[in-house]
Amino acid sequence: MADYSILEHSDISELEVDFGWAVQSVQALPGGAANSSFRLDIVDNKQSRQIVVVTIMDNHSPTTALRLANVTRLVSGAVRTPPLLSARNGDNIVSVGAKLICVKPFVSGRHVEHLSDLQLGAVGAALGLIHLVATPSWVPEFGRRIPTKWQDLLGASAPTRLQSLLQRAAGIVEASQNLPVGLVHGDLFLDNLLWDESGDVTVLDWETASRDILVIDLGVTVVAMCRTDGALDRQKLELLLGGYDESRTLSTEERSAVVPFAFYAAVLLGYHRYVRHNVRFPCPAKSRLWEDLADFAEVQLHTKELETFESRH
Repeated sequence: MADYSILEHSDISELEVDFGWAVQSVQALPGGAANSSFRLDIVDNKQSRQIVVVTIMDNHSPTTALRLANVTRLVSGAVRTPPLLSARNGDNIVSVGAKLICVKPFVSGRHVEHLSDLQLGAVGAALGLIHLVATPSWVPEFGRRIPTKWQDLLGASAPTRLQSLLQRAAGIVEASQNLPVGLVHGDLFLDNLLWDESGDVTVLDWETASRDILVIDLGVTVVAMCRTDGALDRQKLELLLGGYDESRTLSTEERSAVVPFAFYAAVLLGYHRYVRHNVRFPCPAKSRLWEDLADFAEVQLHTKELETFESRH
């Protein structure tokens, strides 16, 4: 969560009317890279004390905000995720001045930096359940893809190394059109997982959810959770896939594509880092952050699996 917008006193007053609350306190929530979120202690219209999270949807239009609300409802029957609360008129997205706002219950729990074996299996199982969700036609496509016109976005001065990696990664997707497609989360990193005292996991942040090749999701999760000291951790990878198979069994073709799509994901994420810190918001101190992911792709994921996958396609 980011802090691009401020929740003004007038906004709070409008929310009190829209939801029937009396707001007792407001606290900005740090972290993340997209919207602005705030913790509110409230008394509802039944005089019950609650804690809610109010999110100002800085990077959304009314159409995309509504679609995100619909995706949240879609996945709520598959995995634990905070539901959107309804205003008194039944809407899940409300307009407060020029701001689009959604409200969720506050979920207690903790983010875990180093997952246990059981937790890695639980993440895999949750991802498998997400991939079993039927995907309606209104779900957007290809939310976790390298842009087809990446050359135009990067500009002529982009490092040759990055351009080479992007060209190779594009070939992986082109060779995978027959793999199963469905709902993908797209951003299953540690900060989007919340663990309670009983060991259950809540999945957060459906901003990048889309309809795409399912193994792309596993690729992103491998990059996020299956590295130890910068190296691909095969034990963690097998724990993740073992948990996944408890919910949805990977085909032989999908399993052989997991490491190649981890390569794809590392390049994709490195590309986004490069664009953010060198093109959109130039920052010399962060201009080389993309190289960590490039190293991971080139050294750790340049494996026999990748070479075999490419030779077969």
